Amino acid sequence: MAKNPKNTPAPDAADEQAQREFEELRAKLRSETDADMIVLRALLDAEKQARGIEQAANDYAVGSEWRISEAKSEIDAGERAATRDAAAQAAKEAAAEADKQIAAVKAEAEKRRAAFASRFEASREAYIDRAFAIVTGAQNE
Repeated sequence: MAKNPKNTPAPDAADEQAQREFEELRAKLRSETDADMIVLRALLDAEKQARGIEQAANDYAVGSEWRISEAKSEIDAGERAATRDAAAQAAKEAAAEADKQIAAVKAEAEKRRAAFASRFEASREAYIDRAFAIVTGAQNE
């Protein structure tokens, strides 16, 4: 039996339509895949950047702790030095005040000793005469 060419579509036209549909689907898939790849690259880049930021934050935190520790040590050292200086100054002032008081006591003692020596010298002859009189028996104690 012979085929009627008018009743059946031409095989070339159907193949061309299928080929066009296939190419359209392929182009659509390619554009969707390209878009997905762009989004995936952006996500991977964002994750990489986030990890970099996280690492920088961790480094900054460690650096901050170190800087705080160093600043604390410097402040403590400064306070200890100021305390030592203040204590040394207070000790120096206390020693000067003590020396002043000792000099005043020594001056008072010297003044009293000089008064006693002066009175003794003034009465020396009388004491010698009295002692001589007691030794010789001319006078009782």
